[in-house]
Amino acid sequence: MRQLHEHKPSRHSFITGNVVRLSKRFPPRNAALGPYKVVAQLPEWQGQFQYRVKSACEPFYRTVTENELESEVPPASSPVVGLARFPRREETR
Repeated sequence: MRQLHEHKPSRHSFITGNVVRLSKRFPPRNAALGPYKVVAQLPEWQGQFQYRVKSACEPFYRTVTENELESEVPPASSPVVGLARFPRREETR
């Protein structure tokens, strides 16, 4: 039996739930500066995969192409939020 739709593996760079930011390589736009969360992978458009992303600072979703996004990875020198600092043994005496 012939299949109507062939399953092609996705080559998206980001998956749903990833935290990303808008690339600085593109001209500035009226957009929130903070991180965006990938809420959906969309089909290819003009040779580029698309994503639906959402910022906590905006009440709407944005549709962007893959080349407009960068992974939101904190720098190694930035502190990890949410971890308590435990005093060293010398500090407790």
